[in-house]
Amino acid sequence: MKSIILACLCLFLLFCHLGCTSKGIINSYLIATLEGTQSSLQQSKNHQLVERALPPFIVMVDAAISDDPENVELLIKGAQLHVSYALSFIEDKDPLWASIHYETAKDYAFQAIEHKYSIKNQDIVGQEENKAKEILSQTFDKKDIKHLFWWGMSWGLWINANRDSIKSIGEFPYVRMIMEHALNLEPGYENGMPHLFFGLYYGSIHKTLGGDPEKGKEHFEKILEMTKGEWISVKVLYARTYARTIQDRKLYEKLLQEVIDAPDPVNKDYRLSNAIAKKQAEVLLSKIDEYFLPEKEEEEEL
Repeated sequence: MKSIILACLCLFLLFCHLGCTSKGIINSYLIATLEGTQSSLQQSKNHQLVERALPPFIVMVDAAISDDPENVELLIKGAQLHVSYALSFIEDKDPLWASIHYETAKDYAFQAIEHKYSIKNQDIVGQEENKAKEILSQTFDKKDIKHLFWWGMSWGLWINANRDSIKSIGEFPYVRMIMEHALNLEPGYENGMPHLFFGLYYGSIHKTLGGDPEKGKEHFEKILEMTKGEWISVKVLYARTYARTIQDRKLYEKLLQEVIDAPDPVNKDYRLSNAIAKKQAEVLLSKIDEYFLPEKEEEEEL
């Protein structure tokens, strides 16, 4: 791991001041290296090591983007890294710090969308719903799913981290349209991440406040079906949103205990996320009495 990071840094420093051709070559190599490293990290159970390893990659990619700000694939990779790091390791500990990562990811994604598709923020925000949907459907098809998804995901996470801002909340309907289009194009992208977005969206708000928890439940169950129940991070989010929203203490406890007791996945790509999920489940289960009323004790028979 250390040797990979040092090699990437040395190569970047060697080429960063050269011409455009060399810059394009080294950044293409950097993206390819990050793709391979990401696959390796996903198969690691050592989430503490990964948490320490990611910041150097993020710094390196941020520097590369600063030097090559129109490189669409580099921008999307930067958005992915910032989102993954904040969502996996930062948000529960320091929401403000996570928000900074989400804002960077959002900015990168918007830059990528503008450079590749000539769509600016104002082309979507403020548009009537039918017009915005028309722009999305005419611009993005299945081959564009990666760009479309990370645009919506990073934007949505930034809004969620800034819920006290009326302006940011007002932008959410446009994120929903983006993610609905992504769901329609490829619902199984990244193990069903479009479904996960809507599981969180619908499952987090009680029906009395305009939410639809049961629809959120459907999306969570769909991912568990798609991943054969091996991607247990879904159960953690299922418990944190749906079970808490409808105040189902038994379901909350059941889902989190299933995560803690889950065996190693057959699909090695779930190893890292599952290791993180187990740690999160233990913490959430220990706080059950903070989120739910104690279960009523059965009355003693006289």
